[in-house]
Amino acid sequence: MPGQKEVAEALGRAAGVALDWAGVNGVTFAHAKTEAMFLSKRRRKPTESVRVGEHEVTFNQHARNLD
Repeated sequence: MPGQKEVAEALGRAAGVALDWAGVNGVTFAHAKTEAMFLSKRRRKPTESVRVGEHEVTFNQHARNLD
């Protein structure tokens, strides 16, 4: 099972693909609204962050209901 570091790296690669696609298609993302959450059975505080373009996104501690 991958750990936080591997998950953060994979998310960073996926974000890079999304940013490349956005550039080709004239789309922009609001980096300030970007959030990440690490779900695990272990109740440890996430220590890694995800690189999205030139921004660092830390993992949220709590989920929100967006009804």
